[in-house]
Amino acid sequence: MPNTAGTRHLVDASLLAALPQRAVFINPGRGSVVDERALADALQSGRLAAPCSTSLSRTATGPIMCSGEHQMCSFTAHTAAVECARDIAPVFVDNYRRWTAGEPLRYQVDFVAGY
Repeated sequence: MPNTAGTRHLVDASLLAALPQRAVFINPGRGSVVDERALADALQSGRLAAPCSTSLSRTATGPIMCSGEHQMCSFTAHTAAVECARDIAPVFVDNYRRWTAGEPLRYQVDFVAGY
């Protein structure tokens, strides 16, 4: 999930309150998607059993900390995809051919949309 104005804090107090009691929250996206204060409140109140992130190296507010008030400590490595030159080179060659021919490029980043 991209980090855009439209995705920030999609997981908020109301969404967390709708989860079953003692649910385990798993975030497969970016840290900015989660309202960390709402998540911490849900954990401290016992509403959630545990948090888990499957792709974060940082939370939205800074480096991962596993002490004090910051309870979001179950993290796994961030891996979006395995990148191999043999997979990337054909895309580059195709886009270079398209660019020199004045054709639309494939797999462009839309900087306005944020991804």
